[in-house]
Amino acid sequence: MAVYGRIADVETDSQGRPALRLADGNGFTVRIRSDHSSLLAPLTTGAFILAVGTWKIWTPRKSKPELQMFAEEHWQLAH
Repeated sequence: MAVYGRIADVETDSQGRPALRLADGNGFTVRIRSDHSSLLAPLTTGAFILAVGTWKIWTPRKSKPELQMFAEEHWQLAH
């Protein structure tokens, strides 16, 4: 599945991995994570991104569900 959106924030998760949070305007969170920081390093807040891969729904303990993808290869991200 592919998701296209604007990067709302560049974050670091609780394990120190980079993560991108995308904004959709409806309060639903979409995050792109990676164990390879070089894949997400060139991306900044406000940039548009197309992410292709396997997505999952994850529900954190203290917030609402979010859609997540772990980027493993450079071809999964276009910006």
